[in-house]
Amino acid sequence: MRTTDFVNRETGQIVRSIGGNDTFVPAPSPPRIDYDGALVLALSRADTALSELSGLGRQ
Repeated sequence: MRTTDFVNRETGQIVRSIGGNDTFVPAPSPPRIDYDGALVLALSRADTALSELSGLGRQ
């Protein structure tokens, strides 16, 4: 494992184990999502677009 690959601390962190090995400890999941009006609207539009795409695939 290359510890330099783990630069995003939002996903977890590298800690040294008792045996001296580097260990990845993931962050608690799932991450908190703030559902504001803009996000809800974007999700609704994405859902509509996927429904239309699904319908086209059935033709």
